[in-house]
Amino acid sequence: MKEQSVGGERSIRANVALESAGAVVSRYGLVVILLLIGILKFTPAEADGIQPLVAHSPFMSWMYLAVSKQGVSNFIGVVELLIALLLALRPISPRASFIGSLGAITTFLLTTSFLFSTPGAIQLGHGVEILGGTLVQIRI
Repeated sequence: MKEQSVGGERSIRANVALESAGAVVSRYGLVVILLLIGILKFTPAEADGIQPLVAHSPFMSWMYLAVSKQGVSNFIGVVELLIALLLALRPISPRASFIGSLGAITTFLLTTSFLFSTPGAIQLGHGVEILGGTLVQIRI
C-alpha cells in the first residue's frame, strides 16, 4: 500500500514539474516571438508590409492620420516590445505579467482581425478558403 502512495506522489510531482516547465517554455517562447516581431517593426520593409493591413483596420487605421507610416510601425513595435517585457517579468511581478498577457491577447485579436478587414486577405480557391497574397501567400 505504501509503495502505491510513493509511486503516486512521484507521478504527481512529475506532472507538476512538467506543467511548470511547459508554462515557462510557453511564456518565454512568446516573449522571444514578440521581441523579434517588435524589433522588425522598426525597419522600413516591415512598415511597408503592415501598411495595407493597418490602413484597412477599423481599429487601427486612425493612426495614419496622426503619424507617418514609419511612425505607426514604430509605435506598434514599441507596444510589442513592452508586452514582451511585461510577460518576461513574471518571476518578479505576476501582476505586470498579467497586464502583459492581456496586451498579448489584444495584439493577437487585432492581428486576426486583419483577416476580415483587409480586402483580398481571404480568397476562395478550389472550394477551400485560403489566405490571399496580402497576408501570406499559400499555394495549394
